[in-house]
Amino acid sequence: MLRRFVDWAQTVQADRARGPKNIDMRLTEGEPSANPSARLDVDTPAAIGRITVWESGDYDIESIDLETERSLYVDRGTLQQDDEMSKKFSPFFASLGIIVSRERLHEHGVLMEALWLHLHTTLSAFAEKIAMRNSSVICDVRRTINEAFLLRAYLAFRRHVDGEELAITVDIRSDDKQMAMESDVCKEDGTVLMTGPLAEIHWTEGVQPALDDWVHEFEQFLSKSEAEIVAAVSRLS
Repeated sequence: MLRRFVDWAQTVQADRARGPKNIDMRLTEGEPSANPSARLDVDTPAAIGRITVWESGDYDIESIDLETERSLYVDRGTLQQDDEMSKKFSPFFASLGIIVSRERLHEHGVLMEALWLHLHTTLSAFAEKIAMRNSSVICDVRRTINEAFLLRAYLAFRRHVDGEELAITVDIRSDDKQMAMESDVCKEDGTVLMTGPLAEIHWTEGVQPALDDWVHEFEQFLSKSEAEIVAAVSRLS
């Protein structure tokens, strides 16, 4: 089992070498023992992670957000003989903004990091606008990355620490062919108050210009919806 992991990890490293230079992967094989191990360390501008696998098939996985120091993904278990490594570990890579598909690593971490930085700036500026009109509001700008979302960015509003929440969310899903982007303003019970711009961007197209266009639409949506969002925040309990 350990040899399978090492061979797979070497393939992942080879693919990384052809990708963005600020995503670093290091494969380290442990010292000989009764149950030897190997680990794959992954560093991105926003997060770090490690997969450790033992000869017995046991594995230990964790990824951590560098900004918040919180765990993005944690998993422990035992590999089975019929497990596909890329499929098994794809949630880990997804938590780092990296897609594993068809036994090859397609690295979009740099793209998502740039998008997050843009969204963080946009949402933070909007939060300041809302706070100026309602001094009691509590604003929180965050992101999450998991198996379901390549990126989820959100700006949450509360009037009290334990109070009702209103959130502006941006969700990005991806598969081999395209990236789907959604945005809305919703309550914590899932009720959607406003729907923002949507987009489907094919990986074969010019991705960055299409992302820039969508971000511009999203910023216009926030500007046009500001009064409605202020009113919704004022109604929070």
